[in-house]
Amino acid sequence: EATPEEEMRRAGLIPDEYKEFASVFEKSSFDQLPERRHWDHAIELKDDYKEK
Repeated sequence: EATPEEEMRRAGLIPDEYKEFASVFEKSSFDQLPERRHWDHAIELKDDYKEK
């Protein structure tokens, strides 16, 4: 049985120049956040911020 990565390659969904990075395009990679790093920082919003 083909992995999702192999199926995407076969279907031509990933351009040739990006095929070595096919695992980045797997759905499972969208379901998790990257690990925290020492350079991560908070984005502080202004007190009077209102969503548009």
